[in-house]
Amino acid sequence: MVTGFSNEKSAEFVVLNDLYRKIKNEYSVFYPFSFQKNRDDTMISFNNNVQDLHFIALFSRRPKTNNIGSSQSVVSFRSTHLLQASFFKEHGIPIIAAAPIGTSIETISFGAKCQWFKVTTNVFEEMSNLYFLGGTCITESDNIECINEDELLLFLRNTKLYSWTEVVGKIRNWYDDYLPQHSNNFFNVFRGQKPIFIVYKQ
Repeated sequence: MVTGFSNEKSAEFVVLNDLYRKIKNEYSVFYPFSFQKNRDDTMISFNNNVQDLHFIALFSRRPKTNNIGSSQSVVSFRSTHLLQASFFKEHGIPIIAAAPIGTSIETISFGAKCQWFKVTTNVFEEMSNLYFLGGTCITESDNIECINEDELLLFLRNTKLYSWTEVVGKIRNWYDDYLPQHSNNFFNVFRGQKPIFIVYKQ
């Protein structure tokens, strides 16, 4: 039985580092942020009149394994990820995902091999598992596609360009649409993992 030995927040640091290392020579601006209405959706924020920004949403996933040091690791996606992906798609926000692939803390630290994924919403399942043997993806879900570095870079180049104000507006529209339908407690906390957003420009 596989189980996790790290968490999504730690994985987020590693995959952001991996992404920045891959694109830093092509893009002069790389800004990851976690959306907060009372910080990003303000007049002072809108005074950042940045133009020609590419814009994506990112989910980081943690690896699981059956034994520390094993050659097998597993990356899981839950139905909440697919549900959120469908809402991103409705609002024209490209979504991508990534996970460091390893079976010990030493192998998933900064500089780790990271696998990148395209997320589709054709089929809704409770769980989609992707299996890795020696770091190579050997099983793919109907909803999740493993992509290589060239495919990742092409995906990033083909996203549309927006101003910062337009980016915040798109996130606000998504947030206002998604949250009332999919929060699960008195404090309107997101059900499932919260995405991180990234803007980048040449």
